[in-house]
Amino acid sequence: MVAILVGAFGVWKLSGSSATTTHSNKIYTINIGSHPIDGSQFHTKNRALENSIQGVQKAHKKGLKAIDLDINKSKDGVLFAAHSPGLVGKTWNQVKKNNPHRKYKISKLSDLLREVAKYHLQANLDIKPWGNKWDDATFASIAKMANKINVKVTIKASTNDKKLAKALSLAQAHGFWVRSNAGTFKGKKLSGNGWKPGVWVKPTTTVH
Repeated sequence: MVAILVGAFGVWKLSGSSATTTHSNKIYTINIGSHPIDGSQFHTKNRALENSIQGVQKAHKKGLKAIDLDINKSKDGVLFAAHSPGLVGKTWNQVKKNNPHRKYKISKLSDLLREVAKYHLQANLDIKPWGNKWDDATFASIAKMANKINVKVTIKASTNDKKLAKALSLAQAHGFWVRSNAGTFKGKKLSGNGWKPGVWVKPTTTVH
């Protein structure tokens, strides 16, 4: 599909990408370099692999305000960005060794947030299921990381997964704006499980 994105320098059309609107000033977010129409995720002239340092740089060059990052946690507790269920349950060293994209290294969340902050973007973190454990300590860690780096972070999740619906409440309690993903999955409308899909909800504590 073709997504229409409004950046600092005008309107952009990116094939194969998805766009959503955040709570703040109608900022659009994008999986920069998400799956091209042919299914390949590798770099082409007009895109870079999603969740990569190059993807953040591409977002900046396109004049966009924010970027989506798919977040997972390694077996030994390292937060990293990748859209690869097969990497969950592995140690950080195993994740790096099993990287399916040789041209792009898998980055820790902390490294990506530094890159996001460098270009004054906003990070929209899409927390993934696949066996990831999203507990209170994890969101406390993300909040501490974001504050130290001084970067704006929001949290979203597919709340058709009840554990992720509960995780959003934990994120809220650590000062994050949160929302349930909107749209459909395998032809079925996503369930809210107590959340209204697509609607940003304010934090329940001091705003991060």
